[in-house]
Amino acid sequence: MHHLRAWRLVVLLTATLWCAAWAHAQGVVVAMGGAVKDDSPMWAEVVRLAGGPGARFVVFTMSSEDPDASAAALLRQVARHGAKAEHVRVGPRFNAAGLAASERDAPWLQAVRSAQGALFSGGDQSLITQTLAPGGEPTPLLLALREMLQRGGVVAGSSAGAAVMSRRMFTGGNPLEVMKGTQAGETVAAGLGFIGADVLVDQHFLKRGRIGRLLPTLQREGLVLGLGVDEDSGIVVRGEDVEVIGSRGALLVDLRSAQHDRSLSEFNIRGAVLSYLEAGDRLNLASLAVTPAPAKAAGRAVAPPPANFRPYWSGPVFFADMLSDFTIVSAMQQLVDSRRTEVTGLAFHALAGAGERKADLGFEWILSRGPDTAAWNVGDRYSIAQVQLEVRPVRVARPLFTPWR
Repeated sequence: MHHLRAWRLVVLLTATLWCAAWAHAQGVVVAMGGAVKDDSPMWAEVVRLAGGPGARFVVFTMSSEDPDASAAALLRQVARHGAKAEHVRVGPRFNAAGLAASERDAPWLQAVRSAQGALFSGGDQSLITQTLAPGGEPTPLLLALREMLQRGGVVAGSSAGAAVMSRRMFTGGNPLEVMKGTQAGETVAAGLGFIGADVLVDQHFLKRGRIGRLLPTLQREGLVLGLGVDEDSGIVVRGEDVEVIGSRGALLVDLRSAQHDRSLSEFNIRGAVLSYLEAGDRLNLASLAVTPAPAKAAGRAVAPPPANFRPYWSGPVFFADMLSDFTIVSAMQQLVDSRRTEVTGLAFHALAGAGERKADLGFEWILSRGPDTAAWNVGDRYSIAQVQLEVRPVRVARPLFTPWR
């Protein structure tokens, strides 16, 4: 009993020292949004950040439906780029009965302590936190990972492995139902907190319209920053500096100046600010300043409009489903590369049945230019900073349409 109490005291003291030392952390966190292609340059970047060929990785796949197959795939990826990796086989799917013991197993701890990088697979992120921080208390294995990060290592994850990087993490939730408040309950839980700033990370973000769940969750949790990482994309976080990598991009949601009408019972927000970044773009989490990639900075500025501005888009625009794939970014692009001052759209359940709860509840989205809106583009690639967003509840007609007579 005395040994157990002493061990818990060491864990709590180490966790406290970790939090105090975070501001001086030297390591790198890489959160990838899922569906990462085998030939994605992000794999090579993760290995490079850990030291390049010869770097040693530990691989965690406790979140996966088939953890051994997922581990084999990750081992192949790092091996392709000259790194070595070991599969740390801990988690409920490996040893549910002896889980607590396996988290303190000396060989696994030594594997982490001798590694320069760690990789987390996709799957069910709750299994990651259940294994490494049961009841919110860090295990020796989690503390070893934090120590590796502190000494300059890399902690990377895709999909579920990205969700656990922030202090709070999503565990589920349909975007529109979260907006309606019908799935506002068990949609977030404690993450592992590898990203030190008070940021909520989400994945598969643009592909699945997850801004619909991020906005109300940030509001409800009292958080002001969200980073939504799209599929086959990632963010590289070094303290307060963020760089986007991969083929798509990431969306920053800033609620520092956001407000909402408390007299309305349904979700609403005004004064939210959105910035969209692509590969090579950078963001500072303290100032929220966006630095476009060199090619973008040297390319075509579209906002604020230069004297010789020739917009790409013209005419009225309305988006019937703001939560469809990439639509929020398309709306931002058409706002900044036109002479419009705002772009609007809706989010609602078009096929809601007559007896469905809140079947007639929808949300109007209004994107507008602000005094600090800036944007650059090269071809069809855009970097966009500081677009204003308002979302307000509306009543949708039921039925939405009837035959023409």
